[in-house]
Amino acid sequence: MAVRTYGYRSAGADPMPTDAEIDAQKEADRQARRQTIALNKKADAALKVRREKIGEYLSRKTLPKGAVGAVAEFLASTM
Repeated sequence: MAVRTYGYRSAGADPMPTDAEIDAQKEADRQARRQTIALNKKADAALKVRREKIGEYLSRKTLPKGAVGAVAEFLASTM
């Protein structure tokens, strides 16, 4: 009589990761999350500066030369 095996892995599948590999992956995930948080903070700070600059431009009587495109692009991308 043949023995049947039931499982979640197909023949030839990679073996289970070792504890060291799991720890390395967790640390890589933590580092990626830290980098994402840092980049989000920088993006928020840059957006504040851009908004202040756009506010200065729009409060002027006339825009500086070449600023029309930058102002239009900013307004289109943030609104």
